[in-house]
Amino acid sequence: MANVDTKAAIVGASIIVKGKLTGTTSGADGSFSLSTTAPFPVTLVVSVVGYQKQEVEVSSDAPVSVSLSSKAILIDEVKQGTINAYSIVDVCFHCI
Repeated sequence: MANVDTKAAIVGASIIVKGKLTGTTSGADGSFSLSTTAPFPVTLVVSVVGYQKQEVEVSSDAPVSVSLSSKAILIDEVKQGTINAYSIVDVCFHCI
């Protein structure tokens, strides 16, 4: 899996068999491996933030090459904050 313009590997792309719960992600070199019990042809839905989602029809178990185009993301407002994921509670085991 690569960027269509730069040919750079795309890491962490989601590859899912359309209509199924089967999927995987692309590795550090952009490669992925996926097994499914669905009969051919199957449609792979490939997506990752910053790129246009693509659907690829696969009709055999031959290797598949996928190239994604960059997608502009417009942000109107950025909010920053923190969330305390836990709170400290006083615990007394031997309270009188």
